[in-house]
Amino acid sequence: LQARRCAASGGRLWKNAEIDHRVPLFRVWSERRDTPWPTLLDYWGLPNLQTINRDAHAAKSAEEARGRRGRTMTADFTA
Repeated sequence: LQARRCAASGGRLWKNAEIDHRVPLFRVWSERRDTPWPTLLDYWGLPNLQTINRDAHAAKSAEEARGRRGRTMTADFTA
């Protein structure tokens, strides 16, 4: 489906490529909580999956973690 290309970098997929969710599941749960259950299940399946190289996956995961941490800290200070 991706023509042997990393979805994040566009480069060639390596042997250690990994599967990743395009829309992180923590975002699905926090931002789409009122969405009907059958629609939410689409985020766990193939339409929301991508193959990316391990280094790109690590960088993407780190960025998502920083985003979660920043959102939590902001919420704590505004409360």
